[in-house]
Amino acid sequence: MNSAVRNSSARYQVVFSGRLRKGCTAEQVKRNLAKRLQLPLEKVEQLFAAGRAVLKQTASLDEAKRVVLQLAATGAIATIEPQGAAAPAKKKPASPAAKKSPPASKKPAPAPKAAASPRATASAPPASATRPFVPLRSGFLLKPLLLLGATRELLFNLLHLALILGLLGVLIFPSMGTDVLGQYLTSPLLVIAQLAVLLLAGLLLLFLLKPLVALFHLEQGGVPLGEDQEPDLYAFVEKVCERIGAPMPAEIRLLEDATIRVAYQHGPQGWVENRTVLTLGVPLIAGLNCSQLTALLARHLSPYRNKTFPRAAAIMLHGHEWLQRTVDGEDIVDRTLKRWHEETRLGDGLYRVLQLLLGPSRHMVGWRLRLSRALDRRVVHRLAADADRLALAFSGSEGFIRLVDQVNLLAFVGDNLLSNLETQWRSKGTLPGNLVQLMVMRSRQLPVYTPQKLRLLEEQQKATTGNILPSEQQRLQPLGNTAVTPGDSCLSPAAVLFHHYSKLTRTMTLRYYHHRLRLPVSPFQLQQVSGKQSLEAMQQQRLDSYFHQLYVDFLPLKLSSRVRDIRALAEAKQAWALGVARCQSEYEQAKAAKAHFAKAESVLVATSTREAIHLAGVWHQWGESKLNNSEMDAVHQNARDSERVHQQALHGLEQHLKAYALRLSVVLAALHHAGDKLPGAAALKQEVQLLLATLEVIENAQTQLRELKLQTLLLETLLSLRSSGRNTKLNDHIETQAEDVQHFTRAIGFALKNAPYPFADRKSDQLMKYVLQNALTEESAEGIFDRGRDTVEVLAQVQRRALVRLITIAEQVKTALGFPGQ
Repeated sequence: MNSAVRNSSARYQVVFSGRLRKGCTAEQVKRNLAKRLQLPLEKVEQLFAAGRAVLKQTASLDEAKRVVLQLAATGAIATIEPQGAAAPAKKKPASPAAKKSPPASKKPAPAPKAAASPRATASAPPASATRPFVPLRSGFLLKPLLLLGATRELLFNLLHLALILGLLGVLIFPSMGTDVLGQYLTSPLLVIAQLAVLLLAGLLLLFLLKPLVALFHLEQGGVPLGEDQEPDLYAFVEKVCERIGAPMPAEIRLLEDATIRVAYQHGPQGWVENRTVLTLGVPLIAGLNCSQLTALLARHLSPYRNKTFPRAAAIMLHGHEWLQRTVDGEDIVDRTLKRWHEETRLGDGLYRVLQLLLGPSRHMVGWRLRLSRALDRRVVHRLAADADRLALAFSGSEGFIRLVDQVNLLAFVGDNLLSNLETQWRSKGTLPGNLVQLMVMRSRQLPVYTPQKLRLLEEQQKATTGNILPSEQQRLQPLGNTAVTPGDSCLSPAAVLFHHYSKLTRTMTLRYYHHRLRLPVSPFQLQQVSGKQSLEAMQQQRLDSYFHQLYVDFLPLKLSSRVRDIRALAEAKQAWALGVARCQSEYEQAKAAKAHFAKAESVLVATSTREAIHLAGVWHQWGESKLNNSEMDAVHQNARDSERVHQQALHGLEQHLKAYALRLSVVLAALHHAGDKLPGAAALKQEVQLLLATLEVIENAQTQLRELKLQTLLLETLLSLRSSGRNTKLNDHIETQAEDVQHFTRAIGFALKNAPYPFADRKSDQLMKYVLQNALTEESAEGIFDRGRDTVEVLAQVQRRALVRLITIAEQVKTALGFPGQ
């Protein structure tokens, strides 16, 4: 925002005259403005001293209103004036309602300009302008018009079906028309007429059947979420439903896309029983706060309120959606023909002929769609306006704008990010392990003007297709300068409503790769997406620094026995020098051993996964062919061979890490023998003893932990391949795999049942209780998998945290006791 720059195409300017909102002090507002405008405090002081400053010039009234609302959040009251209002010597431009929309500037603007207001558009609409947003004013007429629109759509559908049945009768029983035609035509002409009638009936039938393909629009159902699994989220949604007067959804499902949908459960049956299913995009939950999520739910549940005719609204809106999809979208027939053409299975000439034959079908549906749009436009706009009014009551005007922008950003990021994943898999062989977090991080990195650009693109798209659903730009315009106070001020992240948030996002990510992209990905091939400043990342950096990137989870370092072997300070320093020398001399061999171990582990996971998917009968989903008995024997043998190679690689790496373990253990032993010079030596000795005992217990179970890690990877892969369809062989193998995971989990739990939790944060008294405190307790394959994965991942975190703490203590001891070198 710069008052010194004049824009010749600007029609409005945002002016600040030093007025502040009630309750805000000048110092607070100055700091907020400096942060918002990214200006030094000296510049902000000049704005206040000037008495009147133009902060923004824009060609769009909506853009000016958005800036005013943003400034109001800082405590500053700004006003909107027509361009040139402060300079009476210049000719004042005409009213925005009487002017045509200004032409786009030839120079690239720093921020895309929003679309013109509906009134300005209505005065001189371009050829591709969107229709004005004019909701039905009379609430009394809403229900009758909804019922009338639904009845009309049903009658049109019945007529469509009757024509199909009639044409089928002509084709199946051609003799039906022979008697009629025989009265007027001779025998030779009768045959020609019959052929012409059959050809015409076949073409008409094709035109009528083609739109029906778009009816079977199978949207991804997502991951079902039980009330017992996430009671807080169900309670949250139920509270929103009570406040707006809508029935509680019978089921909540989660999707990895940034979308939200409400539909009747099980189609016609749910419509009769008024049972709905709510599908939530997890990126929305991760990127919104609780207040915004409340407003978003109210917005989408509004058409299903008891005050309206939800069943009639559903018929009318779904009818429009089907027709829109038929006219402007691509169904399975279009995609198949296009694919065949790209694969040269269809020549250019035949492809064009088929496109011409299918073209009239779109035109027929287009006529009906235009009629429905003309009759239902104001009713549809009224439903949208009512939904926005409910959302505004929860979020307030400023929060509502931020909600719309954030939803658009996440959807934009999702469309662009997810479409590139298959290319990434083909080129790198690895994929992100948390699509939700990656989408949220990407959306936060986009420029501040991106939301306005996205609104403009949506406006243009709706103008091109003639869609009567109002765009976000149109729905934001009625806000005006009236500030609505939010009714729900809970700004905590909405993700806190999930107990198993991170687990669900990982599960959904894997399902997306299998069910959407058809990529044969195992969990072992996923890359963790996390912030660089997270606790886990900092611990990994500390371990990499000390072990020179050679550390591997559950590798036995045997620190406790090495500490007990050192009996004096002099012996500790001598062993220290030996350990340092070995670390330096063996580093290249150790690096090679680490690379060999990583490759062996990858091969083990790959061969074991291949064995599991063939045993479960889902080889086709893995992109493979069915194997005969001899080929299956080879698969089993490869899995056994890879296990043996993995054990040898593990043993080789363990030998090289002995030097690092020796270097650490002798310093900890020196604390026991000569650590009285350190402040708080007694407390440090006690802490070291507890940490060493915990590590020893975990290392004693390292064989079971490694096997459990592999078995949970296999079980997770199989669970992600399971869909709503029944596959007895897959389900049986999942149950068998779950029994293996449960066996190892119980064995590890028995070994660790008396191990104390080693840290001072007092999250738990017992280590195993802490490990499983967030795991599912249900006795299902999902619950068993959850407990198995928690056992592996949490124990690995405990082991890493204990090692990092021991390294920190060792650094203190080394400095205090004068250990030489590194």
